Amino acid sequence: MGISNSWFAVRGCARDAALTQLGLEADFEIGDDWPPGGRFAVGDLPGGWLLFIAPDLEDAFSDRFVALSAGGEAVACAIEEHVMYQEARGYRDGAEVWRVVHDPDKAASLFHLDVTGAPPANFEAMRAKALAKQKAEGGEDAGVDLISDVPLDLAKSICGFKHDSQWPKGLSFTILRRARPVRPEGGARSGFFARLFGLASRRDPSTMRVTGGDIPLLLTLCSCGVRVGAEPRTRAGAATRRASLPRGGAGRGAGQARPRP
Repeated sequence: MGISNSWFAVRGCARDAALTQLGLEADFEIGDDWPPGGRFAVGDLPGGWLLFIAPDLEDAFSDRFVALSAGGEAVACAIEEHVMYQEARGYRDGAEVWRVVHDPDKAASLFHLDVTGAPPANFEAMRAKALAKQKAEGGEDAGVDLISDVPLDLAKSICGFKHDSQWPKGLSFTILRRARPVRPEGGARSGFFARLFGLASRRDPSTMRVTGGDIPLLLTLCSCGVRVGAEPRTRAGAATRRASLPRGGAGRGAGQARPRP
């Protein structure tokens, strides 16, 4: 079964800095297995290259990945083996400098190669070799598409990685996830009961927030007659309330006669 992924390799950007910029963080290790569908992964290549595997064809070409090449260089590939679509792009200092695309369906030809920019000097030799092999296999009628390897081989000549060939020794992937927000020091959200009974709100009104997950417990407590947000009853509080009442009895004005039975 063919794959449909993209990847991005950058040199000159530290892993931690790259993950922070992408808004991702490590989740779990998978060793030398190909990342499962729908997940981003990262691994280290020889020569100081940092490799990201992305779940979709366009992910590796997105602006957030391209920005990692600022101050360095990068190469990215999109691979759709079901239709033999292959594309490679080169970047330097945050800008694309070359692109090589093989799309036989769109061009209706196995010999299709669309080139823009200034690819590496070894590109012409790679293309000539692939064209000669394709012709020897029967050209358009061949049962194999050898031209599709040109963009991928070109990328491999730069960073050392090609998904369907021998990987560099020691390459190991870490599955990534979206980075969890870090709460500022002292800004931790109070527990549910503290917020519910108003204890947190007296310290900081912004902490008195009830989330959707709190609602079932909130309804249960209300059905039991619990006064949500009421101040807790204390002896000191009761004494204060009694002292504030007019003399002559709670709830009656001074000198008011007691009603007769």
